[in-house]
Formats: sequence, structure tokens, C-alpha cells
Amino acid sequence: MVIEAFDKSLYATVEDSIFALEEIPEFQAKSLNFDEVLPEETKRIYIPRMTHPFKRESFEKFMEKQQTKFEKELAKAS
Repeated sequence: MVIEAFDKSLYATVEDSIFALEEIPEFQAKSLNFDEVLPEETKRIYIPRMTHPFKRESFEKFMEKQQTKFEKELAKAS
């Protein structure tokens, strides 16, 4: 027999024993009981040096955008 308590928890009775029922998810990526849980390694981010041609171009574009934002803020404040 299945019993639903007032707090919506479920219990099952078999002969003279009462068992608490838990919902088991349909899909579990790793089993904590059988699979060894390894800590994830953080990936290193590679940032090229300023001598790299693409790095210099993107940095110059970034600086131009920052300058235009700064000029717009000054114009709003005036």
C-alpha cells in the first residue's frame, strides 16, 4: 500500500514494514555509487602576445571603441 503524507512525501508499507519512497531521475550522467568522480581540470586560456598581428589589430579596435564611448559620455555630461 502507498501512503501520501500531508507534506506530499510518499511511503510504502509491505507487511509490517514502512519504507520512504524517493523519486529516481530517469537519467543520471554519472553514478556516484559506481563511477569514480574525478575533479575537473581548469582549462588554460591562451592569450597571444601583443606582437601577434591579430592581437594588435583587435586591441587597437578596442581602444578606438573605448575612446568613442568616453567622448559620448563627456558629451552627455556637458
